[in-house]
Amino acid sequence: MSSIDITLFLVIIALLFCAMSFTRSPVTSQAKCAFRVSEVVDFETPESDSFPASEYANAERIFVKKTSIITDVDVKQFSPQMNEDDQWIVLLILTEDGTEKFRQATSCLIGKQLAIILNGRLVSAPVLRAPIEDGNIIISGNLDKYELMTMTSHFERQGK
Repeated sequence: MSSIDITLFLVIIALLFCAMSFTRSPVTSQAKCAFRVSEVVDFETPESDSFPASEYANAERIFVKKTSIITDVDVKQFSPQMNEDDQWIVLLILTEDGTEKFRQATSCLIGKQLAIILNGRLVSAPVLRAPIEDGNIIISGNLDKYELMTMTSHFERQGK
């Protein structure tokens, strides 16, 4: 076996591992959770949801896998704040399980777009530049104060 064959074999094994670990996430419909992060896909399928996307892409719609990477059950702390530009941001701290799921998924999705959905509305769709390994996430973008206060109440009722 040549070194190219071994390298190709290792790449295939790594991709299979990523695919297997990524599919372990439970399928959660957007109606059942107040918060979720999912992978953006190139076209609509029965396994995707569709959202208006005028500010996130050069298209009218953005398509998002229905399978969630993380949801509100993976959030330990949800903290909306104003940044130095007087824009709303959310600081999230994930649970241990949520941190591991997000680390595994983001390791496999570098260069791809993620969808951050609050109350069934796409609020951000960043391109992933590096794995997120520490379980601390900052969400910025199209955030509405009323919606964030509703989300805060939701997480407080869950004891987060």
